Order: sequence, then structure tokens, then C-alpha cells
Amino acid sequence: MAAGDVRIGVLRGRENSFPDAFIAKVNSLGKDVSAEFVQLGGTKLNEPVPYRVILDRMSHEVPYYAVYLKVAALQGCYCINNTFWRSADDKFFGYAAAEKLGIAEPKTVVLPNRSFVDDVTAESLRNLWPTDFAMYADYVGLPCIMKPAFGGGWKNVHKIHSLDELLHQYNASGSLTMMLQEFISWDSYIRVPTIGRRYARAIRYDPAPGGLGGYNQDYNILPRALRDKAEELSLRYN
Repeated sequence: MAAGDVRIGVLRGRENSFPDAFIAKVNSLGKDVSAEFVQLGGTKLNEPVPYRVILDRMSHEVPYYAVYLKVAALQGCYCINNTFWRSADDKFFGYAAAEKLGIAEPKTVVLPNRSFVDDVTAESLRNLWPTDFAMYADYVGLPCIMKPAFGGGWKNVHKIHSLDELLHQYNASGSLTMMLQEFISWDSYIRVPTIGRRYARAIRYDPAPGGLGGYNQDYNILPRALRDKAEELSLRYN
């Protein structure tokens, strides 16, 4: 590959539709740019990173990928999303930031962890007070959603209908940091991929567990006012 060519790497998990389509599209352009799946099996400290850009869809679940991406960024590789932002990239912070920007958010509560690593004892937790689950259930309302503050793919997401069910799922959550959130029955589920603070595109999405949801690429299927509002809010947030 010539010095001026751009090589794009993709890190993926179980997801197929977007990564495969992205690579096919880039490689069909016929310009000085190519895309491929990154192959990793250990990384030397001074090992050159062969990519100008890495599109990351999996480091949130594979810590080795996250370590590699930081070194890639150090060598001048553009990592999307920014791997250094990940430490602040929990959902509760995202909701709080959006609310501060005037974007409506469901009522949300972040809960203490149910369990900890072995060397955390009762003396380690002297700042924690008993959690009033009934009060929080009343605050967000029932039914509500219990889900982790970190991660994605609809993993460990539960629709809660009663206080007993809430306590059961919380007790089964282990070391995950869980949230309770007001349940919103939507008419349209929209995702808005956004690049910088310049480009946004609202896409209707059919959510499904395990990253198996699908996008409807018909841009006109959404009412114009709803589409414009979603894009405006996404640009404001980013």
C-alpha cells in the first residue's frame, strides 16, 4: 500500500450487518482507501499499528482490545469511538449530561453493586447505607427497566413488574452496576449516528437482544419533524 493510502481496521463482535456492509462499501469506492477486520493475537510494546483509522465495536467487552486501542491512538491512529473516553462512558453519566443539555430523559436511579471482589469487606463499604428499593421503585414507577450502567447489546436488561421481581434481579446481578429506569413505551425507536457536531442521520431501529436488531434505511419512513428533532438533539449532545 502506498504511503498516502488510508487503511481502516474494524474490531467487531457477534454483529455482522454493519461491519460487513461497512467494509464492502469502503472497498467498493476504488480510491486510496481500504478496510478490513483487525487481527490481534498479542501486541509488542513497540509494534507498529498498520491502520490510520480503527472502527471499534467490541473493546467495551474485550479489555485487551481497549489496551491495544490506546497504544494505537498513541501512534496517531484515529480510534472511533475515542478509547480514552470509555472511562467516563457509562449510561448514567450520559443521561445526566443529556438532561443538563435540556434533553428529556426517563427517571433513572443507579444502584450500589450487589457484590464485590473477594478482598472487599464490610469495613471497605462503610460509606454505603441500606438501599430503599421500595422508594426507588415508586420513584421510577412500575413496570420499569433494570439494566447495567456499562455495556450494550441488551445484555442483562430486565423489565420489572413488581418489587419482588426487582429484588430477585438485583440479587442476581453480581458485581454489575445496575440502574432502574422509568419504562417508556415508544411509538418509534430511533438511533442517530453522529459524526463530530456536523453530521447526523436519524434511522428507525427495531431493537432486539444480542445485537440482533435491524435498521430501516428508508430515510423518509420517519415524519420530517421527528427526524429533524432527533438529529438536532444528537448534534447538541455530541
